[in-house]
Amino acid sequence: MIFTTHYYRSDGTKWSGPRIKAIAWSEAEYLASIKAVEVTGRLRAEIDEFTGERIDYDLPNLN
Repeated sequence: MIFTTHYYRSDGTKWSGPRIKAIAWSEAEYLASIKAVEVTGRLRAEIDEFTGERIDYDLPNLN
């Protein structure tokens, strides 16, 4: 699974962090703690900004 993360800058603004590949939420939280970020959730789909194509990570039959 791919997990999304976030972090806070020194001025308090929230920014998107790196994606983390992990087997479970607990592993994602462990890997995120190493990178000093917090797990936000699972990445299920995204839309390519250039082609507009939807990329499903959990449900490949929806494409």
